Amino acid sequence: MGEKNKTIKVLTFSIINVVVLSFGHALGISALQLLSIGMFGAIAVFSPRKYYLPIMIFYLPWSSLLRTSPGMSSFHSIVSLLMLVLVTMEWLKKNPDLSGGYFPVAIVFVAYTLTVKLFNMLPLEPPYIFFMAMVFFIPIYLRVYGGELKFETMMLFLAIGNLSTCIAATIMIDNPNILPFMDINDEMAVGIRFSAFYSDPNYFSAQMLVAIAGLMIILTKTKKKKLVLPLIALIIALIYYALQSVSKAFILSATVILILWIFNLLIGKRSASFKIYLILSVGAAIVFAVNQEILIEQVEFYLLRFGRVSDVSSLTTGRVNLWDVYLDYLMINTEKLIFGIGLSEDQLISLLNTNNAHMTLIQMLYQIGVIGLMMIVFWWKSVYTSFMSKSKLIYSDWINMGILGIAIIMPWFGLDVLYFREFFYFPVILLTMRKYLVQNSYEKA
Repeated sequence: MGEKNKTIKVLTFSIINVVVLSFGHALGISALQLLSIGMFGAIAVFSPRKYYLPIMIFYLPWSSLLRTSPGMSSFHSIVSLLMLVLVTMEWLKKNPDLSGGYFPVAIVFVAYTLTVKLFNMLPLEPPYIFFMAMVFFIPIYLRVYGGELKFETMMLFLAIGNLSTCIAATIMIDNPNILPFMDINDEMAVGIRFSAFYSDPNYFSAQMLVAIAGLMIILTKTKKKKLVLPLIALIIALIYYALQSVSKAFILSATVILILWIFNLLIGKRSASFKIYLILSVGAAIVFAVNQEILIEQVEFYLLRFGRVSDVSSLTTGRVNLWDVYLDYLMINTEKLIFGIGLSEDQLISLLNTNNAHMTLIQMLYQIGVIGLMMIVFWWKSVYTSFMSKSKLIYSDWINMGILGIAIIMPWFGLDVLYFREFFYFPVILLTMRKYLVQNSYEKA
């Protein structure tokens, strides 16, 4: 079976499975829920390993439903830990290479955070275990299977996973059996904001932004013109749902990305006719989408939200005040600034009535301190150095790297993703895109 057929087969099984998962929850049938969760585990474990990361990315927006009861851990995390064991065993059988700098850093990082936990008398918690598992899993997986990862496959699975969630949520969002699995805020409850099965429209729109940016880059790089219209249709569908999140961060980030994308398209080596065709096609699709009645209503909500902006605090929906509280706390408690609290349950939760700083960098400083932050930066640098293609990129492809980098990182300034899978998975997508750009840069446009 060819690679294309294998990809279609794995994706088809995943789509069928989430349909079963949706009906299981909507109808309250535990047997269907368990069947779907079992199918998810089987798809992840028995598919070729190069599809493992795309599969997990596909199921990211479904993770809240990969449970049989609202209070339990998602099987998305449980399967991740299982795969860590399996992939590590496979790696150990293949004469493991320990030369990468990421392993010593990972070991020191674990010892460091455990020491901080012990000093602060804080317990081990599931999020901490998952975080440390990912610190070891990512380089091991890339060491064994990184060369087989395809950027186009990862983006396809991310896009279809999100789109399928949006369609299912549109149909079943008011289902009383599904509502307990979500923590819906007031704006979502009255239908002003949409976030599929996510509890936070900003997390939802941030994930959609990565999918949209990645597909737009493929759109400008593909040599198969028959893919242009399907890609545009998929992008517009994602934009259609993402706009319903009424996220100011999404609008601002998407605007920056669109400007860079148009600029990059114009200076790229594609033919003038292709550029005109692409711009007109995208423009026509956007005009069609924004003229739909539901999006006209969303525009009014956007204008309402931006109309309330009078200063930085209102622009960030009060986040800047929260950041000030965290930063003031760190400045007063300098030992926390230096060492953090060891990736532990937020000790400020009772004071601030929130469980994170709503900004990844500040949350990292609070959780692991300056020393831990330097370790994580060095760990990511060593991962990229070991696995990133050594070939040089042309100027326009550096802009493409910037576009996807902005899509990944910019939302983190208003969100805390430290404990989320996106903190590990999305930078890997950026790494695989570099190889994709190198492979396509030397072909005749």
